Amino acid sequence: MIIGVDVDGVLTELFSYVKKYGAIFAKENNIKIKYNKKATDTIDAFGWGADIDKKFWYEFIWPYSLECKCKKGASKYLHKLKAEGHKIVIITKRYYAQTPDEIGLKMRANMELWFKKHKIPYDEICYVHSKKSKLDYAKQTQIDILIDDSVENLEEISKHIPVICMNGPLNKSYLNNKIERANNWKEVYQIIHKINKPK
Repeated sequence: MIIGVDVDGVLTELFSYVKKYGAIFAKENNIKIKYNKKATDTIDAFGWGADIDKKFWYEFIWPYSLECKCKKGASKYLHKLKAEGHKIVIITKRYYAQTPDEIGLKMRANMELWFKKHKIPYDEICYVHSKKSKLDYAKQTQIDILIDDSVENLEEISKHIPVICMNGPLNKSYLNNKIERANNWKEVYQIIHKINKPK
């Protein structure tokens, strides 16, 4: 199988990072916040506006790209899948990563350093523009199954290939009985084996 793997929230502990550094950012900029556990994005999570949110991400996307923790088991189970003969395609809409300028080069280099640091195996990386669909890239790379946490991606791509939803704040209220959900990488591995089981 060719397995597509999202990065932010699937490989990275995105939301624990955001919670910690959102509070630091607010304190440094004298912004009053009240953390909303039910939020699905940083604007709702901290109760600040779009302009402040943009400033937060511009400042923290760079340390995040190198320092964010890796989800437990991601390396272990991706290596197991590779050893079993599966191909791993990273498919991400990470901010700045798709641009051809120096900022894009820096972000791609940071991501590849992060993959190396956390021993994430992959055969290919697809950097998808934030305004474009992952579906086209999934088709181009002939992905058989996608692991993602974005409701938009899950909803669109599940109409064409199987998807696994990595549970998180972005999708906790999303209901789709046709989509497999996983709480961790061990469950992802088990679901892939269930889907790939010979009939």
